[in-house]
Amino acid sequence: MELRWNRLFLVLWAALILYSLVFAPGSTDDTLQLLKDLLLDPFGVEPMVLALFNLMGVLPMAYSAILLFEGREKGLRSWPFVLGSFFAGAFSILLYLGLRRPQRTFRGKKGPLLRILDSRAYGVILKLAGVSLIAYGLGAGDPSNFLELFNNNMLVHVMTLDFLILTMALAYAIHDDMIRRGWTGRWRYLAFGMVPLIGPLTYIWARPSQIGEGENGEALDH
Repeated sequence: MELRWNRLFLVLWAALILYSLVFAPGSTDDTLQLLKDLLLDPFGVEPMVLALFNLMGVLPMAYSAILLFEGREKGLRSWPFVLGSFFAGAFSILLYLGLRRPQRTFRGKKGPLLRILDSRAYGVILKLAGVSLIAYGLGAGDPSNFLELFNNNMLVHVMTLDFLILTMALAYAIHDDMIRRGWTGRWRYLAFGMVPLIGPLTYIWARPSQIGEGENGEALDH
């Protein structure tokens, strides 16, 4: 079963690259201009695009709180792919999910970074950021204008697909994290995993702390 998921993620990764390079609408010039506007004049951009652009920063932060608790599997580490996701989004995360093997135990000590990612405050900030950006985009944005940009601008088109894929894959990623923390249950997983984006962000806020070596004895082994 896990091998099937690996293959699915690798196929999806290759398909996303091919589609983005060959079939995505729009021109490079339009993409560069919109990117410039997002960086230099963000509030002059369609609010739904601005919200989406910033949500593409929230998602890698959410993946950090999940995947960085995975150890090394035959030399494969998660942190280069998580770091890459801040720049390449699903192009980086899908490759990791396609190459990894499930790591359902946490062995090691939590350093300063993992303690931050494991904190309740981090989860609260992520959820507030996600909810605020969604509310801003839906409340201030113009769906017809966004749809026109989606159909004609390469950046908006690919970024939207990237967002949808990352959101769906995040629901998959939290499953192993729940097992690592001993916080399993079908209905619990459905509650967090089946509500796009907000569910996994709520999970990161609500989940129990990960126990590492030197904390209450040994590392968890589920």
